[in-house]
Amino acid sequence: MNAFQPQMINQRYEMNIKLLYAIYGTNSGYKDVSEVIQKVIDSGGTVVVNNSNMGCDPKSGETKCLFVVYVRLDQGPFAVECVNTTESHTLAIS
Repeated sequence: MNAFQPQMINQRYEMNIKLLYAIYGTNSGYKDVSEVIQKVIDSGGTVVVNNSNMGCDPKSGETKCLFVVYVRLDQGPFAVECVNTTESHTLAIS
């Protein structure tokens, strides 16, 4: 079991979302954080984006971005959404 648990806010449940992928970093270096973001979605869909909550620092000293692609299953097969946010901002998928 993974000991990392992102700090969640605004706990909500029963979202009908399928995560396709999530990456965190810069153009010159990033990490796949799909497992972390899936836990966020499963736990309520809101998290502050930072190295601690993402479980990594893929490019030390540089401002990172989080890029998430997911499908809203209750809105048809082509309801793909992309979210892009920078460090210290709150990601909300609802």
